[in-house]
Amino acid sequence: MRPGPGGGLLCGACRGDRGADLLAWDRRKELGVAHAFWSTSTEVLRAPDRTFARALPDAPFESSYIFAILSQMVGILPTIAVQTMLPFLLPATASDPEGAREVGMVAFAVGMFVYVVMWALMGPIVCAALDHVALKLVGARPQGFDRTFRGWALAQGSMLPGLVPVCGAIITTFLTWAARVRAYRAFHGISTGRAFAATVVASALIALPVLLLVGVGVAAAVAASQTATP
Repeated sequence: MRPGPGGGLLCGACRGDRGADLLAWDRRKELGVAHAFWSTSTEVLRAPDRTFARALPDAPFESSYIFAILSQMVGILPTIAVQTMLPFLLPATASDPEGAREVGMVAFAVGMFVYVVMWALMGPIVCAALDHVALKLVGARPQGFDRTFRGWALAQGSMLPGLVPVCGAIITTFLTWAARVRAYRAFHGISTGRAFAATVVASALIALPVLLLVGVGVAAAVAASQTATP
């Protein structure tokens, strides 16, 4: 008997017929949150196929949610911190109104902080939901959303390189994409092709509205500049 992700005891048969084993994150009460998070993240980063193949596909929602939040903070915060500090390091110009620069920098820092918190709290659920919809669209016939959410959350363990500002954040985009493919293949029992297609579709579902908003903003700016021109 071994402790399960929800705190109960699981025998070998209950853990599944794939020889599934508990990840360090599923044993965080025993190992400690920090150690369990780091160990699981490094496993996902170094050997995603092996990690997802032996992991339990099901876990309580809060377990996946907390891991996803921690991963987002680790992967995003260093880059956000650098971006937030840059305005404070740039020299002031003579044309800056007195006090306006300081107010602007503080407002920027507060805005970035709010963005990070909101994304860490809402991003995992929204992105996993889009992935689940995409899995259905490509005909993968996924199992429950809890498995998709578990896979999406654990895949974020590959965001560890984000500890290196800017460059690390760029690299993690591709690492998490690849990890999601492997996670869905293992947890839903689908082909690599369908898992990959689902991540592409989900990315498109996110990118298209963003591109539309950018296009509308650019068009509005151009129209405003033409109107202001005598």
